[in-house]
Amino acid sequence: MPYELNQKTKLSGGWVSVGLSQDFQIGELNIAVIDDTELVIWRDQNGDVHAWDNRCPHRGMRFSLGFVRGNHLACLYHGWQFREDGQCVYTPAIPSLNPPKSISAHVFCCIELMGLIWVANPDANPEEVTILKKDVHLSRDYVPIRSLIIQSSSKIITEGLKSIPFPPSTWLETRQKNCSEDVKACEARGTFIWENAGTSIKASYHMSELNSGFIKLICKVEDHIDILLLALQKINIKKTAIHMIFASDRESSVPDSLRLAYARWFKIFRHKMEKSF
Repeated sequence: MPYELNQKTKLSGGWVSVGLSQDFQIGELNIAVIDDTELVIWRDQNGDVHAWDNRCPHRGMRFSLGFVRGNHLACLYHGWQFREDGQCVYTPAIPSLNPPKSISAHVFCCIELMGLIWVANPDANPEEVTILKKDVHLSRDYVPIRSLIIQSSSKIITEGLKSIPFPPSTWLETRQKNCSEDVKACEARGTFIWENAGTSIKASYHMSELNSGFIKLICKVEDHIDILLLALQKINIKKTAIHMIFASDRESSVPDSLRLAYARWFKIFRHKMEKSF
């Protein structure tokens, strides 16, 4: 008897990022949770990424326990295989069977943009997320930093970003890869002064929410501009994942040392958020 899959499963809100593109490899199965709804995210052999309800329509086994077979996803329980659109196309026990169209996985919209994986309900309009790239107004390359889970609500994190600015890249470079909690930012008329070990640097800091859960942070020191883009993924009311990408106006590519420095700062931000709230 087939598992009664809830085909009416809906994600709350619009498009949500579930991670950095670089973290989803061909042939791997990944779990992503959006507002307590569990999805399986997988990339087929063509490199295309897919997001499905994490339950096989046959017996309800988690797809994330299965395998990617070329451009098909195979359930662990009975080996049933489903193609990219979710339709079951092969049952090992009865190889000659042509599965009816009613046997299909619950498929969500899934696209890649700005180095992020975005997911939305099946009837979502892709233009709602692709327009975000225009809103960012960036012609430069994006550098993936990291994804991190914070034990706090997305609302509290958004508020925290207003008072906990990220350090400018020029400051991190002078710190020689060291971004410790001793570095403090003091707000003064719309600018933040970073002070540590007798040296200081003044930077302007601006935050704007381009879309629900997608935040653009701008840090400017003289004529140098750094931009951080943060995509918030609400896991539940008390837990949020943040996916972070960086863009700089520097002519050369962003060095690994600077990327790692921002990754360390991100951990400091998590500590401050969880400690404060």
